[in-house]
Amino acid sequence: MLGWIFAIAFVGSIAFWLHLSLTSLSDLDPMGFQRAGSFALAVTILFFGLYSFLAEEVTKELTGLNEKAKKFGGLSGVRKEAISRQDTDALERLDELQSMLGRSKTVEKTIRRLKVIDLLLGFFGTVQWGYGDLMVCWLDGTNGACS
Repeated sequence: MLGWIFAIAFVGSIAFWLHLSLTSLSDLDPMGFQRAGSFALAVTILFFGLYSFLAEEVTKELTGLNEKAKKFGGLSGVRKEAISRQDTDALERLDELQSMLGRSKTVEKTIRRLKVIDLLLGFFGTVQWGYGDLMVCWLDGTNGACS
């Protein structure tokens, strides 16, 4: 659940940054365009902190799940033993464990992808914050001399 809230907040922040940037560009507002860049950088810093927290939680979960599996000689060993004893309860717990392990790995991959997007957002936000006023003046045709 936390992952979905995180993803929605991240996508919403990017959408808001794009809205601020495009509105400032259409109004030829150099200061507004620069401020949109500072917003993007603030979002980048905030989400990098959240990634660290989430990555730590996922790592703890994966470590715990792997230790549980090793206690039983690996997941395939547990499955063979449960099938030989016809232990349906153990098979259900094993399926649940494999499902949790799969979800954790998916979350880990998603976090890695979001970090790349966040790095790009940070890069463009930094350039926009630093040179946004000059970009808008250039688009305006005043070559950096706009008021």
